[in-house]
Amino acid sequence: MTLKKICLTIMMIGSLIYSIGFTMVYGDDDTIPLNNIPKMIKVAVDMNMPPLQYKEYNQYKGFNIDILEGIAEFQGFDIKYVPMTLEKSIVALEKGEVDAILGVSYLANLSESLIFTENILTSSVGLITNNEEMLEREDSLELTDRLIALKRKTVEYQYLQNVRRVQYNTTSNQEDAFYLMLEGRADSLMGDKVITQHLLEKHGLEEEYQFISSYIIPIEYSIAVYKENYNLLYELNYGIRQLKERGIYGEIYDVWFANEELEAQKRLEQLIRIFIFFALASSVIFILSMRWNKQLKREVDKKTGELQKINVELEYQITETKNKNELINQILQSSPRGMVSVNKEGTIDSCNPRAIEIIGLNKNPIGYHYWEVPIFKKLLWDKIQDVTEKGLQFLSEEMEWKEKERNSYSIRYMVYPLRNYEQSITGIMISFEDNTAEKKIRAELFAREKNKALNEIVAGIAHEIRNPLTSIKTFVELIPEKLSNPNFQRDITGYVPKEVDRVNQLIENLIDYAKPRNPNKEVIDVNQLIQACSGLYKPTVEKKGFGLALKVEQNLKIEADKSQMKQVIINFIMNGIEAMEEKSSQTNNFLTLSILGWKDKKNVYIEIVDEGIGMEQEEINSALNPFYTTKIKGTGLGLTLSKQSIEENGGQLMIESKKNQGTRITIIFEGRE
Repeated sequence: MTLKKICLTIMMIGSLIYSIGFTMVYGDDDTIPLNNIPKMIKVAVDMNMPPLQYKEYNQYKGFNIDILEGIAEFQGFDIKYVPMTLEKSIVALEKGEVDAILGVSYLANLSESLIFTENILTSSVGLITNNEEMLEREDSLELTDRLIALKRKTVEYQYLQNVRRVQYNTTSNQEDAFYLMLEGRADSLMGDKVITQHLLEKHGLEEEYQFISSYIIPIEYSIAVYKENYNLLYELNYGIRQLKERGIYGEIYDVWFANEELEAQKRLEQLIRIFIFFALASSVIFILSMRWNKQLKREVDKKTGELQKINVELEYQITETKNKNELINQILQSSPRGMVSVNKEGTIDSCNPRAIEIIGLNKNPIGYHYWEVPIFKKLLWDKIQDVTEKGLQFLSEEMEWKEKERNSYSIRYMVYPLRNYEQSITGIMISFEDNTAEKKIRAELFAREKNKALNEIVAGIAHEIRNPLTSIKTFVELIPEKLSNPNFQRDITGYVPKEVDRVNQLIENLIDYAKPRNPNKEVIDVNQLIQACSGLYKPTVEKKGFGLALKVEQNLKIEADKSQMKQVIINFIMNGIEAMEEKSSQTNNFLTLSILGWKDKKNVYIEIVDEGIGMEQEEINSALNPFYTTKIKGTGLGLTLSKQSIEENGGQLMIESKKNQGTRITIIFEGRE
C-alpha cells in the first residue's frame, strides 16, 4: 500500500466526520437519458487551478480538462470552454449561459440549485506558511490568531467559517490567494494541496515554504450541472464510469500525478527500509549468541525466494513489453494513413508501408535524414523546430505535391511531438493521407451548387435587363422624329448612358461570379462583396415580392478566397429566399431579407437574416450534416460546403433559428487592416 493510499484512507475518515448532517446530491445510476443532449456543451472553467485546469499556449490543459475531453469523446459531444471564476460560473449556470461547471467541490449551500456528478478527483486541503513563520511560532501552529489567504466558495472557506478567532483574506481563485501570501498580506495559505505544491514548484519556493498540515479536510472534485438537467448529468456520469472501467482514467492520472505517486512511494520505501534495518539490528543483537546460524540461513532462504519472485516478474514484464511493441508495430503496419517518426536529430526512425505507397518511394527511408526525402523536406522545414522545442502541433494541414513521374496530388497531414514517459519530447510523428479524390469530389459538389445559384440569378437578371433595353429601344425608334428636339436630346443623352451602365453592371457581376477562379486568399472589402452578391439577387428578391435591406459598415476587411465567399453568401441568400417563399404561402405580411455587416475590436461579422419559415432545434442540429435536406429537389450539401469553405478560410459559422419566425446566419472572421 502506497503512502498516498494510506493518506486517502485518512482523508475519507475525515470526510465522513466533517460531512455529517449534509446530503450529497449525485445523479442516480438508473436515470434514463432523453437523448436531447446538445452537440456542443458549454462548460465554465476556473483557469487558475493548475495542474487541474489551466490555459497554456492558448490551449486548455490539466487533469480535469483531460477527463472531460475523454468523457466528450465517449459520449460524442463537443466542448466549448468558457473561462470564468467559480462565483461567476454558478450565476452563469443558473441563468443557462453555460451547461456545466468543471472542477467544483460539493458545498451544501449549492445543492438547492446544482447537482453534482460522481467525483473525478480526490485531493485534500493543506495549510502552508514560510519557514520564518514556522520558527517564530514553533510552539503554536494552530489556525487561531493567524491571517489566512484562501479562495471563496470552497470546502476550506466553509470550514474556516466554523473556526473561531481566525482571520482570513478571500479571493476568487487559489492562485490569487497564493500571491496574497507572497506579498505579505497573509501569514498562511489554505487550499488544495496539489495546486499549492504546483505553485510552489512553478515559482521555485519549495525550500522557503512548508506545509503545516497536508490533510486538514478532503476535497472531491466533480462536474456540476443545473438541478433539472438530469440528462446531461447521466451522460457525464456514464462517461466517468467508462473512463474508469476501461483504464483510461488511470492513464490520465499517471500522466499528471505519476511523479508525485513515485516520490511518495520512494519515501515510504525508505521509511520501511529504515524500520526493517533497525528491527533486524535489534533482533540480531538480542539473539546473536543463540540463533546466529539459524537466522542467517533463514535470511538467505528469504532473499533467495524474493530473487526468484523478482526474476519471474521480470520475465513477465519483458514478455509484456515485447507483446506491446509487437501490437504497436502491427497497428503502424496496417494503418490506412502514412505514419513516419523522426527523432530530434532529424533521422527517420520508422515508416509504415502506406507512407511509402503514398509518396511513391522505391525503398524504405528509415535511417535517412528527412532532408533527403523531398516531400518530408517541404513538409517539415518550417515546422520541426516549433514541434521539437515548443511542443506545437499542426493538425489537418494540406499541401499540393508533384513528383517527377506523377501528376500533382494533394496531401492532408498532421505533425505532432512524440514524448517519453517523462513527457520529454523525443521526436516528431507525421501522419498523412492522399486526399486528392476527396478534393475533386468537393470541387464538383461546389460547382454543382454554384450552377444551381447561377440558374436562378440568370432568370432574375434577364427580366432586369429587359426593362432598360426596352427603354433604349424606344429612344432609338424616336430619333428620326425628335432628333432636333432639344428636350429629346437632353433626355436621350442623360437616360440612355445610365441604362447602359446599369445593364453593364449587372452583366459584369454575373460574369465575375460565373467565371472559374483558382483558390486564392486575399484581403476582401466586405462592403463590396455584399454589394456584388446582393446586386445579383436583387431582381429575384423584388420579383418574388420581398424586401432586401442592407446595413453594412464601411472599412470592413477580411482575408479569404473571394470566389468562395461569394458562393457562401449567395447560398445563404438563396436559402433565405426559399424559406420566405414557403412562409409567404401562409401569411400576407411583407417579408424582408436583411444583410448586415459590422466589427468589434477583433472580428468582422456578416449576418444574413430572413423572415422565413425557420427551423426547430432538431433541424438546426442536422442542417450541417451532409445530404440532410427538407427540400424535394435539394442535395443537402449547400450548408455543408458553405461551412467547410468558411472554416478553410479561417472563419466560423453560427446558425440561430426559430420556427415560423426566421433564421439568422452569422459568419465571423478575424478583421484585417
